[in-house]
Amino acid sequence: AIVTYGGVSLFVAFFVLAPMAEALFRAADIPRRLMPAAIALGTSTFTMSALPGTPAIQNAIPMPFFGTTPFAAPGLGIVAAIIMLGFGLGWLALAEQRARRRGEGFG
Repeated sequence: AIVTYGGVSLFVAFFVLAPMAEALFRAADIPRRLMPAAIALGTSTFTMSALPGTPAIQNAIPMPFFGTTPFAAPGLGIVAAIIMLGFGLGWLALAEQRARRRGEGFG
């Protein structure tokens, strides 16, 4: 989330974060199949579209048309980001619990 909020493209962030995520998932013995979802949650959801001030291109393109700034509607953006993050983390936790019950691990 920090990487994409700082302005790094989500495609670049995915390839930068994948090796780090692999090491963390291996250490925590979390199934590898959940790694893309975890990376996508941080790079492609709330930081890309909801947090105020994000430099993402999809937020910058309509600014001249609407006459807004990157910090337009900060309250609504923060609420939306919290909802996205909460549901995303909840789903990932549920998927991890189901995998552990089935005896899945990293390998």
